[in-house]
Amino acid sequence: MSKILEITIDKVYRRSMFRILVGSTLAEAVREMKRKNTEELIVTDEEGKGLGFIDSRDIVRLIAEGKANPDEKVEDVMSTPLVTIKLNDTIAKACGIMLEKGIHHLVVVDDEGHVRGVLSDLDILKAIAFNLVP
Repeated sequence: MSKILEITIDKVYRRSMFRILVGSTLAEAVREMKRKNTEELIVTDEEGKGLGFIDSRDIVRLIAEGKANPDEKVEDVMSTPLVTIKLNDTIAKACGIMLEKGIHHLVVVDDEGHVRGVLSDLDILKAIAFNLVP
């Protein structure tokens, strides 16, 4: 198991990621998640810079708390700051960050800080379960 934890993020992260523009509403975010068949969106500005993260768990939490307002802006409910991990970091580091912060997704960035994709706890489990890592 320890060898798996030493595998770098560049071997297991998802290069495809979906974004939503700052200023969009929660209702638009839900529609975008459904349209793209995804559970997470990176909130970006007009230049594509990552500002925050919103996922289906955030929305379910808002509904459960009676705070879900479809017209609310995504920036008012997104998780910030954006929690990132670099391509050359290890699965062990990713797991540590996720556990420490109580989150399920990390935004993957290169050495210059450019967003490259997303890594979820499920991506790590799939890699382990299906032997996608050497």
